[in-house]
Amino acid sequence: MRGKAQTGAEFLIISGIVLFLLTVFFLVINNNISERNNEYEALLVKNIALNVVNEISLAFESSEGYVREFQLPEKINGQDYEIRLVSGNVYVATNRNAISLSVKDVEGEIKKGGNKIEKRDGRVYLN
Repeated sequence: MRGKAQTGAEFLIISGIVLFLLTVFFLVINNNISERNNEYEALLVKNIALNVVNEISLAFESSEGYVREFQLPEKINGQDYEIRLVSGNVYVATNRNAISLSVKDVEGEIKKGGNKIEKRDGRVYLN
């Protein structure tokens, strides 16, 4: 017959091992979720940049007088982001992800929300 002290000690040891294993399990799950969120955010950043590149390319390929309005999201995955046209590149960045894609030179600025793109006098203008 075992003593109460030995049974209590065994229970504490087993409880400690179970708690440790559960903690490791949840840390692994949390890490996996964090990686997937980062991949999803990177995909959203890339899609926004590609959308802008496509809009600009379409405007350059269109006939004179082309006008179109398009929307860019205010936030990416609930986070603020930055979008700029810099030296023939569209630059989109969050705290963890960024992308820069080459575009033809455009007059004007890109912004979050509503954007107007048009072709006049052989040039493409934004907003």
